[in-house]
Amino acid sequence: MIVVSIGNEETGLLVERVTGVVGVWPDEIKPAPETAGQGVEAELVRG
Repeated sequence: MIVVSIGNEETGLLVERVTGVVGVWPDEIKPAPETAGQGVEAELVRG
């Protein structure tokens, strides 16, 4: 499980494998493309 923290919210993502970990500053995250929200809850998809 990978725990993702966005603002004051945290959520867990179930993954099968992790090959590396990186840290990024919030201002380095670009908005998600419009197609990223198709087929899933669009409000859950962010940069």
